[in-house]
Amino acid sequence: MRTAACFLLAGALAQGASARLPFDTDEVLVSWHPNGRVERIAYTLHGEKTGTHQGFDARGVLRSQATFVRGRYEGEAREWYSDGRLARVRRFTGGREAGLQQAWTPEGVLFLNYEARDGRRYGLQNAQPCLPVHGKETAR
Repeated sequence: MRTAACFLLAGALAQGASARLPFDTDEVLVSWHPNGRVERIAYTLHGEKTGTHQGFDARGVLRSQATFVRGRYEGEAREWYSDGRLARVRRFTGGREAGLQQAWTPEGVLFLNYEARDGRRYGLQNAQPCLPVHGKETAR
């Protein structure tokens, strides 16, 4: 389950326990929903975002996760819909988009599917089919 490790860490930190993280940090930022569940876990080092940041909905379900190095996105950033289905996967190198970038509608239809290289995008961006899909009319 995506939330188990996060709650264990957040709970330990909230109670003042120390936790061993796979990255250096000098500040742990935890925000809470009004119902008492963790909303966001973030880390900084010398005032810059670092490590894996996670966002949760009011039910405690993981909604976003991204890694930062020296204040910049690094590696994969993922977002999920409230039902747990993947909404977006972005990839970064040194804070810039790099590699395959994808996003899906709440119905699971891929609408972003492009490759980012050297600051340029190649592929499908915010596309809408020009032919009917499964018997439905689409805008032209």
